[in-house]
Amino acid sequence: MTTLLALCVAIGSILPGPAAVAMQAPDAPLSAAAWADALWSAALADDGAKVDELLKAAPADGTPAMQKVRERVIERARNHEVREAERKTELEQHERELGEQAKKGDLLKALVDGANIRFLLSEEEWKRRGTMPDFGKLVKTSLAEAAKAEAAGDLLYAQELTFRAKVLVEDGIDRETFERAERALDDLNDRITLIAVYAPRAMHALRESVAKRVDPDDDFGDFSEDAADDWKEVVGGISRNLTLGALSAAAEAHIGGQGWEPLVRGGLEQVRLLATTKALDETFPVLKDPAAVAEFTRQLDDLGNTKPERASGTWARATVDTMLAANDRTIKVPHDVLLHEFGTGATERLSKDQGDDYSSIIWPENLRRFNQQLEGDFVGVGILLRYDDKRQLMIVNPLEGGPAARAGVQPKDRIIEVDGIPTAGWTLNKAVETITGPAGKQVVMKLRRGEGDEAVDVEVPLIRERIKMRSVNGWWKHSIDSSGNPSWDWMIDSDAGIGYLRVTSFNDDTLDDMAAAIEAMRKAGQLRGLVLDLRGNPGGLLPAAVDMVNLFVSRGLVVEVQDRNGRTVGTNYAKPSKAKLAGLPLVVLVNRESASASEIVSGALQAYKSGIVIGDRTFGKGSVQTVQRVNDGPRQAAVKVTQQYYALPPSAPGQKGRLVHKRLNAGDWGVNPDLVVRVGPKQQEKAQTLRTKADQIDESGKGAKDERPNPSALVGEGIDEQLDLALMLLQARLAAEPVVGSAERPRSSQPALSTDRGAPPS
Repeated sequence: MTTLLALCVAIGSILPGPAAVAMQAPDAPLSAAAWADALWSAALADDGAKVDELLKAAPADGTPAMQKVRERVIERARNHEVREAERKTELEQHERELGEQAKKGDLLKALVDGANIRFLLSEEEWKRRGTMPDFGKLVKTSLAEAAKAEAAGDLLYAQELTFRAKVLVEDGIDRETFERAERALDDLNDRITLIAVYAPRAMHALRESVAKRVDPDDDFGDFSEDAADDWKEVVGGISRNLTLGALSAAAEAHIGGQGWEPLVRGGLEQVRLLATTKALDETFPVLKDPAAVAEFTRQLDDLGNTKPERASGTWARATVDTMLAANDRTIKVPHDVLLHEFGTGATERLSKDQGDDYSSIIWPENLRRFNQQLEGDFVGVGILLRYDDKRQLMIVNPLEGGPAARAGVQPKDRIIEVDGIPTAGWTLNKAVETITGPAGKQVVMKLRRGEGDEAVDVEVPLIRERIKMRSVNGWWKHSIDSSGNPSWDWMIDSDAGIGYLRVTSFNDDTLDDMAAAIEAMRKAGQLRGLVLDLRGNPGGLLPAAVDMVNLFVSRGLVVEVQDRNGRTVGTNYAKPSKAKLAGLPLVVLVNRESASASEIVSGALQAYKSGIVIGDRTFGKGSVQTVQRVNDGPRQAAVKVTQQYYALPPSAPGQKGRLVHKRLNAGDWGVNPDLVVRVGPKQQEKAQTLRTKADQIDESGKGAKDERPNPSALVGEGIDEQLDLALMLLQARLAAEPVVGSAERPRSSQPALSTDRGAPPS
């Protein structure tokens, strides 16, 4: 999804307004201890108005800690005024530009302005604004233009128009239009994917037309003929038995319980789409024959309209055999292509009908990489790869501590040779297979860095090694040793004893790494509170999530697993012996990208009131997939099937736990924070950029040591408003408590958490 450059500060959320600058005295002044308890209790009770009121009324008891809290409240109010002024300015700008672009007929720019307006408003404000006639007219005009573009073959333009129009009618704004746009977008996405796989020349032309629309002088480059046969690698190793074996597992075990029928219908629809996508005739010549295509699609329609007495595996196999025979008489597409599309369409039907985006076939081409992801065990040079717009192999970023990072490989470097062999036309799979290899062996990459006349070629020899995927990060990174292990300062506020942990995924090492971090915090001083940052965490292993909850919860249900009928089929309970951090003041940060295991952690901690959850509603991925291996002689594949849902602990005895999964047409999903602080894409991007630059250490030894920004600006300047509130609540909670042994605690070498703008890290 394209990142929209929009700013959204917390409208109707827990942020002090201008009135907070002048501290207000409550009707009956509370002691510092009573005030801190009341503030914490209000946050746990989801009482945002009370939190706001109490923050404005922080008592003046004369202690340095409480004075710091009062100063932070004033500072936060000042930062909020700045953000609010920025929001209003941007809102006015986008509303003005939307009208201008719509009048000129530049629908894409008008839709982008509309999306920015949406993110600048609260949900309530947007529901009022988004239903106004000007938005409705923009959406309908854009969908009509998208239909024209699709008919003319400009599929990428049609796709972008449809996607952006759909965004403006989500969340109940106009359900009928939303569903129509969603169906159109599904069809466009499927056709474009088919073209990308089977018609690379046509895909190159589509991409070039997009580039020319943005910059008429752009030299997009010629199509590489080496890419013409990449599709053969995609479908390699696929057989009838392999495809039907994978779908059999889905038909029997899927949580929807619909059996074979939707799978077969979806498979036939996808094969029909392949046959009627004109651009594919560059690879499959018989598709140029309209009579052959018409006869094949007629027979597919007959198959699809046949209602079986019993939708069994026997019926499915007979349907596939009839489809293949009809193909052989008409369009003569290779069987492995048809089987690939049949299997893909079958599992996609589960998404369209039941909202399940997670069941899928792992085809032979992808099986090795899938196994690596499951095992979390990689041997290579430590880079993430994708294609750039010209289909060159481009490095997304080098992984910290890996050979590539230590050698100075940079994001956006293009790989033009590997061991002297040009990479033009290579698939991603071929690149991965060639660059990875046995640990200790060398591979030499030639990289092209920069654009146009400024581009330079750099030859980089690298020794392959085992890559550790680290998931636990701290506040300030001191250094990285020769083995790629980072040294962190874990304290975001060492004076108050507040630690910071940013967990990016849940893998086999997460709990061990977290335990080591906690031990380091305790050695550095007295750990009195903790920020657990799960924003952007896509999830991972369930046992790691359960164990993390158990650190803070001494007993009770952590998560249960329910089957398609809502029956409990599995439970995970906390054990008192593992609750090493029970009672520690805790704030958990989540956002819309927090999913799966991170939702279990935040939701369970919230249910037991073991921590305050701050941020935005989470993603809503609470389903359980099992992986089944499928063999047909030497051919191997696998299938992921959604079989169960996770349920959080009940909020009260006798109640059923909430499902976090976002099911089709569901209005309630995910983890709803105790205190909502909504952050729009532009503000989020600014915070993420600062955090990323603060974490980056030049492992090649060629960069200056003082180039990294101070992460304290995230709070001191209010750049990260979610983290700002989390820290403020912990500082307030701890301000009235004595700090035991503070005189003996060594001062941290982290950058100072202060209001000094742009203070360089030490």
